[in-house]
Amino acid sequence: MIIENLHQLLLSLPNREAEQGLVAFRASAEAWDVCLSIISGSHGPVPDCLEIFASQTLHSCARRVTLPEDGETQMANASALAQISRQQALLAILVQLSGHPGQKIKSLCAALAALSIRNSSTLCDLLAAALQQLPQWVAIQLLLAVAEEGEAFQARAGSEVSRCAAILHCLREEVGHHVLTWLAGVAAVQCHRQAANQPQLQPQLQPQLQLQRMLLSLLVRCVGAWSRLGCLYSVCCPPGPVRELLALLVHCAQPGGGGGGVPDAIRHEACEALGDVIEHGPDALLGELHGPLVQLATAAVAAAAPVAAASGAEAIAQAHPRRTDAVYDIVQLVSSYAAARLDDLVQAVYAASGSSSCSVAVVAPGGVPVPSAAALHAPLDSLALLEALCQLVGLVEWTEGGYPVNWPAMQVLTDLALRSIAASEQPLSKPRASAAASAVTAAAELVEGRGGGSDGVGGMCTAGDEVMMMTQQEGGYIAEAGTPAEAAADMSDPGASGAPEQEHCVPDIALWPRPGLPSPLLALYDTVLRAVLSCCVAWSLIDTE
Repeated sequence: MIIENLHQLLLSLPNREAEQGLVAFRASAEAWDVCLSIISGSHGPVPDCLEIFASQTLHSCARRVTLPEDGETQMANASALAQISRQQALLAILVQLSGHPGQKIKSLCAALAALSIRNSSTLCDLLAAALQQLPQWVAIQLLLAVAEEGEAFQARAGSEVSRCAAILHCLREEVGHHVLTWLAGVAAVQCHRQAANQPQLQPQLQPQLQLQRMLLSLLVRCVGAWSRLGCLYSVCCPPGPVRELLALLVHCAQPGGGGGGVPDAIRHEACEALGDVIEHGPDALLGELHGPLVQLATAAVAAAAPVAAASGAEAIAQAHPRRTDAVYDIVQLVSSYAAARLDDLVQAVYAASGSSSCSVAVVAPGGVPVPSAAALHAPLDSLALLEALCQLVGLVEWTEGGYPVNWPAMQVLTDLALRSIAASEQPLSKPRASAAASAVTAAAELVEGRGGGSDGVGGMCTAGDEVMMMTQQEGGYIAEAGTPAEAAADMSDPGASGAPEQEHCVPDIALWPRPGLPSPLLALYDTVLRAVLSCCVAWSLIDTE
């Protein structure tokens, strides 16, 4: 009778009384047993909507289980023993239903994860049994659910803080390294399958292909979720398996799907997972990501090459939305990595420009600045990252949502210029030519108009201490200043040049010397700011109808 009433209430939605009845049922004491009998098939076949509601109700009931008090022995608690029996029942149902992917399996995994994470003394044993009995894709779905439940505990407050901290410690230090090791084994198989790149267009292979892609998507998301829990900082974090997982993420994040036909959704998820690793990973792990991310940046530039020669509306017309979104994801990923290593980039710029006076310092207890280790030994590989950023700044494509793909790179390079200003201690003399200076100057030319102002923005050329600013007038390009001092003088007197004022014209930024900043970086700083302003003006002229 209860099942028939629930079905009628579901069919009555949307209805306030029906919604109140369903909410009241979920809060009742009999909700767990009734929903478990529906899922297990004790009442025979039931509609799909009722099964989905029952699985979601089981998850809701599992989340209402109270956490054990501090110092309470979980195994001796009668409530904990009851939860263990519920976990075993859910695991048996998952084994029974593992051949039917869908929302029901996802909700049941979430319910089992919510129960098991609240009884951390049996969590390792439960997961070990689940990995042995469940198919890989269901096991990964369960591990993903456990990580997501752990993330929910990070937002707890009040009297539950200490108990949540104990659960999170268990996930990071006792469970995390086992999970990463097991995921690495699955990742090795997936990398082998992607490298084989076997054609799977036959109709009889389509179900296998869909299952493989679903497993790959779950695997990528699972790696990101366990990284957000802080498992990469664990004392027991296994370096070998982590490298296997990072290799899979980098492979899937390639603009062309790594040559293995990775769907765009999985490629986007791989970029997000790598972003989680960058945000929640240790510095040593970030160092290992340097080479792969520089290669990703090169691949992104190559993917944008077909429209690199075009400009304006022609470039937008030639750009494919999916490809530009893929390039944007990589630009955002590389930019976030560069932001995490901004101090290294500052040191690389000054080391390459021949200055030893710049140092990112920390303040000792006595108040005396002490140079950091990174300031004393600037990593040479940061130059390659800087050049990759400069290449990304030169991209002219737009995403499907209307964002310029080079926007994150412009922001990071602007932050680099500001950080260099703050880190400088004394003015530089003539900076020597260097790889970093050349890369920064090239970026300035790319942003300003690809060396000749072909897109109507303008052009810039730098030589030693001289900076030549060019603005586009009706009759062509007119030089406004020969030196930074003259440029500043012209800015103070708008009528000195005699040129008529134009509508939608962004004024040039004064280029007076800034202490300690190399000339190419100064040019890039002003150019990026002017490019951002020009971009805003261009957006204001776009017809949105």
